[in-house]
Amino acid sequence: MKVGNGSFNKDEDEANKLAVSLVNVAKEAGLRCSAVLTDMNQVLGWNAGHSLEILEAIEYLKNNKKNKRLENITNELISVLLVMIKDISKEEALKLIQDVIDNGKAAEKFEHMVSALGGPKDILTSFNNKVPKAPYREDIFGFSNGIVKSINTRRLGMLLIELGGGRKQINDKIDFSVGLEKVINVGSQVDSSTPLLTLHAKTKESVDNIRKQIKECFEITTTAELELKTIYKTIT
Repeated sequence: MKVGNGSFNKDEDEANKLAVSLVNVAKEAGLRCSAVLTDMNQVLGWNAGHSLEILEAIEYLKNNKKNKRLENITNELISVLLVMIKDISKEEALKLIQDVIDNGKAAEKFEHMVSALGGPKDILTSFNNKVPKAPYREDIFGFSNGIVKSINTRRLGMLLIELGGGRKQINDKIDFSVGLEKVINVGSQVDSSTPLLTLHAKTKESVDNIRKQIKECFEITTTAELELKTIYKTIT
């Protein structure tokens, strides 16, 4: 259950009420169920956009490069599920997760899934040639120096749709190549030489139309006391 400005649940209380309701309905239907409340006040990994997220997932599964926030939330979700279905401890569940990352079985299973859905059979080795890439890229810099206090995550998502990365109408065609790469985290120190993110777009003109709005999604202050959460709670 997502919590934050990038979610439909703006605060923890709202998310908690919905999570409790969903868990109760599942239990009344005879199902084992838990809900994990996780943060959505910033991009979960480093990237947003179809191709960029696939590339990040492949790097993650191949154990080459893992975003810590993404790893924490992924491990929490999987371990909660494993504890329910295998009746093991959380520590044992986390070890099982790490084992399949280390021995390559998680990446292998992902490749089988892609193939079963009609994708390349060798996505783990051919992804650089098979995943669509945007023809134009540009680093976006902030208006000022300081610390990233907050990010308007939902607005970033809407601007990604403006680039073609999502649908406004049901018949709209999605541009899988566009996206936001290396989005900076809340709490990061920035100056005039620090990109807030790298935009992947079809044309420079499409970036010109939203560049200022992208910058406005990042609140930068000179002093900020930040209590950053990734996982709020688990409801069982």
